Amino acid sequence: MAKASARMSFFAALLALSGAPLAFAQSSSLPPFESHAPPGLQGMADKMESEITAILQEARDWTGLPVDPRPFRLEWVSGRKELEGALGYKAPSWFAAVAELKKRRLVIATEVAGSQEQLRITLRHELMHLAMMDLGATAFRGTPSWFHEGCAEVFAGDIYLKGSSDSIFWMAAAETLPTLSEYRAGFPQSPVLASTGYALGHAFVERYLRLYGQPALREVLALLRAGEELDSALVQTTGLSIVTEEKALQEELRGLAGLGGDLYSRLFLGLAVFIFVAFPIVRATRRRRRADLESQWAESGKQGSPYSVSRRMGWPIRKFPPNERPGEDKNEPQL
Repeated sequence: MAKASARMSFFAALLALSGAPLAFAQSSSLPPFESHAPPGLQGMADKMESEITAILQEARDWTGLPVDPRPFRLEWVSGRKELEGALGYKAPSWFAAVAELKKRRLVIATEVAGSQEQLRITLRHELMHLAMMDLGATAFRGTPSWFHEGCAEVFAGDIYLKGSSDSIFWMAAAETLPTLSEYRAGFPQSPVLASTGYALGHAFVERYLRLYGQPALREVLALLRAGEELDSALVQTTGLSIVTEEKALQEELRGLAGLGGDLYSRLFLGLAVFIFVAFPIVRATRRRRRADLESQWAESGKQGSPYSVSRRMGWPIRKFPPNERPGEDKNEPQL
């Protein structure tokens, strides 16, 4: 063992002398958390603990911020009434969970969140808010709300309140798209108005990551933690301000690619709805026509028609006398 350690030290010294970077495993301990749930949700809360730890580690890697070692509290509640009871105030109708900076607390309403899959998305969203608290209280409060939500949505892999309002692609094309500054301090109470802000925040952060990559976003977050405003952090990282990036985003949303992608999804949905609605109507119409034809053919049969009705297909078939086969002609000699 001593020889192995000596060899490792020797090779490390050689790497250092050659100027090569040394890579050491950096262990970052996650802050402990307390999970509280009513008896009906305790089993689910216990099962989710390991998943919460994994998501939180992923969120910390995503931001690259130093970890705040203080513990946090995770509260599970069932419905909206219990959510408002835990918060102590009346929350907007579209709230499914809340992350509180001052109390370092997450409150999640399982029934409002919806399915198990949507609950996991909500959990990822809120845990990103918790990871963003590593910015520090001053920087966290000074960062625009739309940027907070954009980061949480991209990390969660879902746009919050999607489908609640007009598409931002069409709003950009019609030049009715609000500016990001309207969502700096928060979001309206109406889910229709709030959804536009959530979609814009997601679009900005998604585009930023697509163009500049995760390292650039980590650099922005590090500058925010150091006391820079978001606009200054963006300029120092990429040389472009919020206004410049926002104008480029609007042009992208107005472009054929953006409109085409949104139009494709709308056409697909419209086609699916049309098939769902039209199929029973077409089927009923065909059945009615078939019944009418069968009735007419049955009436013709009563009047001595040489045709009868096929019970399987509803088609008329020729009736032949017992001593005559199809294709035979009595006037021709038989071999």
